[in-house]
Amino acid sequence: MLKKVLINKLNFKTLVFETNLFINKSIDIIIYVYINDLVTISLIKEVYNSFIKNIKKYFKLKELGLIKDYLGIKIDYKPKKGYMKLYITKYINKLLNKFKFNNLNFTFTFIKTKIKLKLNPKQTNIENINYYQ
Repeated sequence: MLKKVLINKLNFKTLVFETNLFINKSIDIIIYVYINDLVTISLIKEVYNSFIKNIKKYFKLKELGLIKDYLGIKIDYKPKKGYMKLYITKYINKLLNKFKFNNLNFTFTFIKTKIKLKLNPKQTNIENINYYQ
């Protein structure tokens, strides 16, 4: 039902390989759906508010505010600096404990810093790149 409303009523599109991710390019908003939770991403507060008003016509919602932890990923916002950081330490520690690897010694793995990532033309094009970043 949610998918039908997002696509047919609110003009969202899904990605071919990620059908839980909905994008509406005309209003620059992204929705990620996980079971019955929606994560909404928008740079403009009015766009977000308008989306919430519209979706409430179809569903009863509970707004939980700014997301701080999602699926074991801690999210730290730095809006004045223009970025946010994602931390998966909690999730990794949970997995290490689950599989009894919590007493291992850690080491650093070095990666090349000058690696150039290239666009995969089969997956996207230059016009859509901002929606994947």
